[in-house]
Amino acid sequence: MRTTLSCLVMASFWLLLCGAMGSAAPNPTLTAIPENTALDLGAFTPETPAGSSHNANKVTDYSGFTYDPAGHQILLFGGGHATTHTDTVYSFNFQTLTWDSLYTPVPVSHYDVANYNSTYCAW
Repeated sequence: MRTTLSCLVMASFWLLLCGAMGSAAPNPTLTAIPENTALDLGAFTPETPAGSSHNANKVTDYSGFTYDPAGHQILLFGGGHATTHTDTVYSFNFQTLTWDSLYTPVPVSHYDVANYNSTYCAW
């Protein structure tokens, strides 16, 4: 998990430093990183949905990320299946160098038969 996010963040920093991320002002902390050096931003802690017996501590499968040039942020989604029930989209803020959820995850109590769509096999 940490390795995946570290690679994600380092790739994003590379794009930022190369000027591929639009007109947003570069973060001075990132531009000061010497070549062949990594910056540890600390642990990423996903938000566990209310009522979940699975701790949302990993984003390992059924996930993806993309850069949002309009918001100058990285968006991360996924981890559902065996690791967590979360459906939250997380954003990485280049100014604060932190991850934050864009909304509270849907509580487990909403995953019931009444909310199941059998056509798409989705809740």
